[in-house]
Amino acid sequence: MNEFELIAKLIPRLAANDSVIGGAGDDCAVLDIGIPGKHLLFKTDAVVEGIHFTKETPPEQIGRKVLARVLSDIAAMAGAPTAAVGDNRSTKDFDSERVVKNLQRP
Repeated sequence: MNEFELIAKLIPRLAANDSVIGGAGDDCAVLDIGIPGKHLLFKTDAVVEGIHFTKETPPEQIGRKVLARVLSDIAAMAGAPTAAVGDNRSTKDFDSERVVKNLQRP
C-alpha cells in the first residue's frame, strides 16, 4: 500500500467535530476557533532521515526543509503563518545534540 492509498483508507476514519471546516485531504486543516472572520490553518509535515535527508545533512537544511513544506501548504491556501509545527524523524543513532546546538531564537 502506498502513501496515498493509506491516506484514502484513513480519512473516513478520522474523528472530527464542528470546528473542523476542512480536514484531511486539503493542504491544511481549516479550523473555526471562534474568532469572527478568521480561521486557523493547521499543518504539519514530516521529513524522514534516509528519504528526505541524510545523517550528514546540516541541521539548518533539515529545518528549512521542514518549514518550507509546511509554509508552502499554508501559502497555497492564502494563509498567513504565525507559528510552525514540524516533524523530523531520524534513526536512533541520529546526533540530536548536533541539532540542539544549532537552534537559535529569533
